[in-house]
Amino acid sequence: MKTLYIVRHAKSSWSAFNQSDHERQLSELGQECTKKIISYLHQKEPKPQLILSSSAKRTMDTALLLVSGLGLKNDIIKAESALYLADEDKILEEVSLQPDEIEVLMIVGHNPGITGFVNLFLKKPIDWLPTSAVVCLAFDIAEWQNIQHAKASLRFIIYPKELSSHSKNNLNV
Repeated sequence: MKTLYIVRHAKSSWSAFNQSDHERQLSELGQECTKKIISYLHQKEPKPQLILSSSAKRTMDTALLLVSGLGLKNDIIKAESALYLADEDKILEEVSLQPDEIEVLMIVGHNPGITGFVNLFLKKPIDWLPTSAVVCLAFDIAEWQNIQHAKASLRFIIYPKELSSHSKNNLNV
């Protein structure tokens, strides 16, 4: 059994006009939304053993917030330049190359590729994965290379906006 967390990076700042897209930082709102997601993830098992992150500053900073908030070690984060603005096929390729001893993997990436990747496995596609949102899927496979043809079981989809509401309504399944 393999578990995959798919995360869209936290909301970034557009305040520094001279920065490249790759170097954009997280906004305060993005950091706060990610902290709400971390609180939610504390209740979930299993925890990631490896985090593949796009090499962009905003994705790496999101990954760092996640490991810190979940009490994990920073050395489980692996920056992958191939994931920067990657499409769903490239994300699938990167996931399929991971070592099989990793049972729980997290990917931190960008739209539209991250939404397209999630939709490869959902029965009911989503329109757009918002910033800081997390999708958790389980696969009945022993090797990541078999993910492309594996049936996914949706564990949950959680959006920061849902955690802001008084009802704390989420999409657990």
